[in-house]
Amino acid sequence: MVLWGLVLVALLVTHLTSTGRFEARVASNEVSAAVATAAADGAIHAAVFHLLDGDEARQWKTDGVAHPVAVGDANVSVQVWNDAGLINPNLAPPALLEALFRTVGVPSQKARDLAGAVAGWRDRSAQVPASGSGEADYRAAGKAYGPPGEPIEDLDEMARILGMTPDVWQAVKPHLSLWSPQEYPSADYADPVVARAMSEAAPVVEKAQLAAGPPTLRRMTVTIRARAVAAGGATVVREATLRVGPGFQKGFQVLSWDQTAD
Repeated sequence: MVLWGLVLVALLVTHLTSTGRFEARVASNEVSAAVATAAADGAIHAAVFHLLDGDEARQWKTDGVAHPVAVGDANVSVQVWNDAGLINPNLAPPALLEALFRTVGVPSQKARDLAGAVAGWRDRSAQVPASGSGEADYRAAGKAYGPPGEPIEDLDEMARILGMTPDVWQAVKPHLSLWSPQEYPSADYADPVVARAMSEAAPVVEKAQLAAGPPTLRRMTVTIRARAVAAGGATVVREATLRVGPGFQKGFQVLSWDQTAD
């Protein structure tokens, strides 16, 4: 009886010790994730400060270059893009969308069909018959939905467009923004992929006008991506789209602020 009692006590102690270690590990992971989240958010605020710095030598450029920022014990890598240099799928002409798809490696006919499908998704009257993107085509493909014929409200909505494969979507997504204010992006802020697409699609007169001068720094729309790694190992990626300018409270206005996949 005594021996069995000792065995039972030993089992209970082992169970309690194991449970305590597990719960301590879970708590430590949660603390590390919270630290990383706070660091990423803080780094986005720091990026706004650097964007509005009156000294051009210290002012951050909106070119996507990674800036290291230390927030407490966390290390953060921050990138900034000016949305004026990205393509707005709600405004871009089909020719520009087609050029973008070709630039990321989509064959010409497929690129033309995809551009027509995007145009048809945002506006039924703009559907291109050859693209095969009408409601009947969605039903034939086994989809329970069709093109809404309304402006795209969330970029991820485009992944549902007929013919848009995951690989193509991941390739074009970094070059798109719903906050870009014009049909053609600003040549001064366009990344190499967007610049190449513009060179193929934009009329010469349009490109000359776009190159005339960049948007003023006093008010612009930027996307900031902050990847924070806490001392405990947790990694958090925040992506925020902000209107930045000295006229805003705290220097910016939030358009979106989300946690994304690493």
